[in-house]
Amino acid sequence: LGSEGGRGEYSYEPLPWALDVTVPEESIAEVMQRITGVDSFWRENEGSLGREVFRDRIKGLAGGAQLDDRAIDTIFNAFTGGTYWLTKRGDIAENIRGWRSASGAPNPGTVTGSVVGARLQVIGAWLFLNVFSSFAAYFIIFRPILCVNFGIDLLPGTPRYWEN
Repeated sequence: LGSEGGRGEYSYEPLPWALDVTVPEESIAEVMQRITGVDSFWRENEGSLGREVFRDRIKGLAGGAQLDDRAIDTIFNAFTGGTYWLTKRGDIAENIRGWRSASGAPNPGTVTGSVVGARLQVIGAWLFLNVFSSFAAYFIIFRPILCVNFGIDLLPGTPRYWEN
């Protein structure tokens, strides 16, 4: 689930995507069906590929069919582990070869582990940036300043490392 832009356009947001488990397998399978190989969306002379370029190229492969942007981002994140750039062309080519079942149809279950891993990485990054970093900033930077200059200590039972 991305956010809706001012004109109702889809916009990728990492945390909402990571928490949204409602992307239908059928939508993921439709995106997978369009990708026949890494060469179908990634030129050999390109070192990396960004999310928006990937989305535009996959939509171009759809030939006018509507693809769910959330499903496109799900496949992109399955390739990248939740980052913003595709960089490992050989690994992605190998993953794509493993998508097809014996009948030749793409199997969305083959990307489930990668998608779960990407979701966990995005959530972990969010927690680090929004929870741990705030605690660390207080504990390491602001606590000594507040304690020494103003006598304020929000963790009075914790040893004061700066007094050692």
